[in-house]
Amino acid sequence: MAQSVERRGLTSQDTLGRLGVPPIPPTLCRLVEEFMLLANMAVAHKIHRAFPEQALLRRHPPPQTRMLNDLVEFCDQMGLPVDFSSAGALNKSLTQTFGDDKYSLARKEVLTNMCSRPMQAIGSN
Repeated sequence: MAQSVERRGLTSQDTLGRLGVPPIPPTLCRLVEEFMLLANMAVAHKIHRAFPEQALLRRHPPPQTRMLNDLVEFCDQMGLPVDFSSAGALNKSLTQTFGDDKYSLARKEVLTNMCSRPMQAIGSN
């Protein structure tokens, strides 16, 4: 898990600064986000025009019981008060459990990744 946090950290401002890359202005980040949304919308329109009678849906598979139980046990052993009763309760307890310094945010990201499963795209008629 720590590797994925380090890999994701390659785009962080701290890492970019050490590489000699100037900071990315927030306005540029918002612009990139806007173009990503526009690209997603353009693809959605193209798919809809090509397949008007079908829908492309996203879904998240249910958690694997064994993995979830292992994660609950891990959090209990670490003394982390995490509520796994629902996705909303999980998000709320993760936000409340960790502070906002960079190490707390990294720990939260690792635990969030442990709780996450990739979504799947499915077709519908």
